[in-house]
Amino acid sequence: MSRPTRLALVMSLLSSAAAIATPGATVAQLPSPQPSQEATPVPSATPFAWPTIPAPESVALPAPFEPDGPPAASRTRHGVRQELWLSSPTVASGEWVQALVRTTNTGRDAAWSWSGECGSSGTRFAIDLSAIIPPGVEQSGNAAVFKRRAIRDSYALVSGFTPWRYLEPAPTGSVIVRALAECMTPQVPLRLAPGETLEESFAWYPAGPVYGDRYQPLPPGTVTATVSWPFIGRGARPEGHPRRFDHDFIRPITTTSQLDVTGDGPAAPSIPELIDIALADPTFRGWVDEDPDRETWTAVWVGSSAPPYDHHLYLGESAPDGGVVSFELLTKGGNRQIIVIDPWTGDVFKTLHLQGV
Repeated sequence: MSRPTRLALVMSLLSSAAAIATPGATVAQLPSPQPSQEATPVPSATPFAWPTIPAPESVALPAPFEPDGPPAASRTRHGVRQELWLSSPTVASGEWVQALVRTTNTGRDAAWSWSGECGSSGTRFAIDLSAIIPPGVEQSGNAAVFKRRAIRDSYALVSGFTPWRYLEPAPTGSVIVRALAECMTPQVPLRLAPGETLEESFAWYPAGPVYGDRYQPLPPGTVTATVSWPFIGRGARPEGHPRRFDHDFIRPITTTSQLDVTGDGPAAPSIPELIDIALADPTFRGWVDEDPDRETWTAVWVGSSAPPYDHHLYLGESAPDGGVVSFELLTKGGNRQIIVIDPWTGDVFKTLHLQGV
């Protein structure tokens, strides 16, 4: 019972007692108890402190792009004309932008290209993000080697387009486009007949690194979009061992265009800046520096996840709410030197040395 209700009842009882004691007075009726009107407090969720964008699977895809004007960029090489259209010259993080690529054989004999992984056409479309991603500081010695490899392994500065025909969202930062055929299909030379045009549509969802289930927006600025067709020759079908095509026969035909990314950008550190944070940690830096010739390095691994971090179950329930990023130095002996960082604050969460893992 609330305080106002109790007070009203007490006053009513006092009035009734006075009426009974007074000759000829009418006995007052006691009020019926009333339910409490106090509101039940509702806990409110604390908003995430850093800007994020929706996951690509939650953003509706636009209608397929049909160009109605001149291409944004065009190039002819080896008798092959490559044309590129973009659905818009600008795009914001959290929106889809589309690209259409037409590759035409303008020569009198067949033009050949090398198929992509999983039997795809081999055409690649990539966005160079290096112009808008903060690079951090310049490292030297082993630290410089580690940083270059960690950036390469994280694909921090390159983001891939996704073929329109299989428009399931690709992992952010992946440079390999989605396959157009079953992955068991071996890579082979592909023929483009004289006068034939190969038309391919792609889509891109601008997003920064993904930590757990949270997507970062990209910083604003102008990025370079590049389409590449892996030309390997003309005339008769090229012969050679498949493993040699990637290195000895491919002469890519590439076309580039500029694309403006709009918005305010993230407030969290970039991947290169997170690498600098890892290298500033005395324990991790000591692991990097202790191998002057890098003879024991086998790989540099970069990963991110939300808790519980299934690769690092030892993080426990105290892992940061926004996920973690880890940098690992793997050695030939199977040892791992690991640093785990909160990617939103840059705080070092833990360093570990695991033997024979």
